[in-house]
Amino acid sequence: MSAKLRALHYAVVTNNIDEARIALNVNNVNYIDPLEGLSLLAWSVTLGYYNMTELLIQKGAVISLCDRNGFQPIHRAVWTGTVEMVKLLLAHGADANALNRRNLRTPLSLAAIRGSVEIAVLLEGHISRAEASDVDARDVHGRSALDIAAASGSHHMVAHLLASGADAYFSRVCANEGAESARTWADRRSYDEINRLLCQSWAEQSQVTM
Repeated sequence: MSAKLRALHYAVVTNNIDEARIALNVNNVNYIDPLEGLSLLAWSVTLGYYNMTELLIQKGAVISLCDRNGFQPIHRAVWTGTVEMVKLLLAHGADANALNRRNLRTPLSLAAIRGSVEIAVLLEGHISRAEASDVDARDVHGRSALDIAAASGSHHMVAHLLASGADAYFSRVCANEGAESARTWADRRSYDEINRLLCQSWAEQSQVTM
């Protein structure tokens, strides 16, 4: 890493907007840190630097650039739970249905793990307009966002995804697996509520298909 790139990287990770604005150009805006394998945009998104992220995008940062683990910046924004960051990336063309190259998880799958209904709503607003998008998209383990939410014990996310039309068939198995590892009565009650929601939805879906 040259001294100039080292200084630019430091400016980004320390959120020094003034230094970054001076140093950034079309040739270095997509620089990837060789140690962590993260682009400047990925660093900024992960650290929650909204203004820095906006600057990087203005300077030409590639929204869809994957890191060495197969994540795009939109995955990182969802995982950190920063709603405004997710909005910013989506507004500049981030793919709401982007697949992680290793595990095939979408941003919605990560929102399900985090239990963030607000972010799920944002993503679905863009997914509905994406070609061949699917709220029931499955990862490398065959699990959909609803399956993941059920296994994680997030009954609010389960309720939301069911309302969005997610298929509940396999999710009951995931909920039962999660319930077996519940450590507190509160966790157990959450899984009981998830099972109630899933059984109700499954019964309604079965009546429709009969």
